[in-house]
Amino acid sequence: MIETDKHIKMVEVKKLHCLRCDFEWFPRYQNKLPRTCANCGSPYWDIPRKAKKEKRATGKLNFPEVPCCKADQKKDK
Repeated sequence: MIETDKHIKMVEVKKLHCLRCDFEWFPRYQNKLPRTCANCGSPYWDIPRKAKKEKRATGKLNFPEVPCCKADQKKDK
């Protein structure tokens, strides 16, 4: 707190920003972060989103080729 006069007190309050919905708000309590965003209610408001996995040019996800049954496996006899 910064005291300017005997009767006036100035308080510095930081604005919070949701990384999910881009909403900005002032917290109710100065010493404690909120659990959820005040607008969208996301509990991950302060965690940036992960980058999406890129798809192939065909539009399908890239899955590794793994044999799923005995018919797919080659016999080495």
